Amino acid sequence: MIDIGIIGAGPAGSFLASLLSKNGFSVSLFDKQKSPVPHLPETLFAEKLNLFKEIGVSSKKLLKDCSKPISVSFLNSLGTQSLNITHKFFDNSWLLIDRLKFDEILLKCAEKSGVTYKAPVTVDSVQFYSNYCEVAYRENGKNNIEECRIVVDASGKSALFLSAPERKIKRRILDKNMCIFSHFEGTISDPKFSFDSMSIIEIEQGHIFVIPVSPNRISVGTILLKNPELDPNVIFENCINQISWLKELLSKLKKVFPCVRVENQSYSGTKVCSPRYVILGDSSYLSDPFFCNGLETSITMAKNAAELISYLLKKNITYSDKIQKCKDYKSSYKKTIQLLGTKMYGDLDKNVSIIQQKTLVDPHIPYSLLFFLLNLCGRGKDVKSVLQKLRANIGN
Repeated sequence: MIDIGIIGAGPAGSFLASLLSKNGFSVSLFDKQKSPVPHLPETLFAEKLNLFKEIGVSSKKLLKDCSKPISVSFLNSLGTQSLNITHKFFDNSWLLIDRLKFDEILLKCAEKSGVTYKAPVTVDSVQFYSNYCEVAYRENGKNNIEECRIVVDASGKSALFLSAPERKIKRRILDKNMCIFSHFEGTISDPKFSFDSMSIIEIEQGHIFVIPVSPNRISVGTILLKNPELDPNVIFENCINQISWLKELLSKLKKVFPCVRVENQSYSGTKVCSPRYVILGDSSYLSDPFFCNGLETSITMAKNAAELISYLLKKNITYSDKIQKCKDYKSSYKKTIQLLGTKMYGDLDKNVSIIQQKTLVDPHIPYSLLFFLLNLCGRGKDVKSVLQKLRANIGN
């Protein structure tokens, strides 16, 4: 029997596995992919790179191997740049993280720490008993059982336990918008598009984003008012058809998967099903997926989870105390995300209101631009100075 089984080898799962293994626990890390796969890049403050020293990954290595300064271009329908926000605007403090390389670094670190990596596997179920758990999984067509003292669900938005009948989930719709996106692969040579920046293209109903994922893959999506009646593929095509140069560009690329519809919502687990079950990352609580500071949240909560697990594995602790500790952890998780949200955006309602009233570019400011402004406001930047800086950048 091992000490901990962790389902999901993303940043939260790999980071936690390294922490626990370095503290002397035996850990198995399960994932459905043999190795990390291309993923949308995420943002992280440069100052937060120090979080990874605890598992032996230096800031210097992360800066060199998987990060670059962030840059965003706002384009009109003709592909003409109306506004370009570069890393200098953010005082070089905000980094764009290449998730594929980042995940590879964390996974290698976990394996180097002594973690047993089991992939590709399919985890079918977890059975809880009084003194241990059983993880039932399939590998190479064979059914297997791993016995462990604690199970951690770090399997992401498609969390293993979200659909379980005994799990109670509280959901909240955050706004009336939806995102429809897909990934495209191929050789991209259009001068209107740069792999050094994210592009935001304004359309009548909302906006289209184009985000580099890897040297030959881009994520293209639309964010607009929710319309559940229409097929997402139809909505996506209608939006792309409005931008002739983008339509031509995508026609030369291979569509990797059908269009996916994502609602702007949060959810949280409202029931602790066992003191031998720890929820982590997007499996347990997802803040706004369009704006969330996912990496910092995942790593911060992985550190908290490591403390919780160490407590749960101590001897002579009553069942009720363990249950209470799990409840305290869940409460702490929500508070941490709320604090990170406040840190990111300051007084959200107030800042959104001020920014919208000022009407920087047009009355319908894309969410992506709001994101950057709110991020700066949350880091102690004065709203007026941010607006003045933007006006100077646009020459207004």
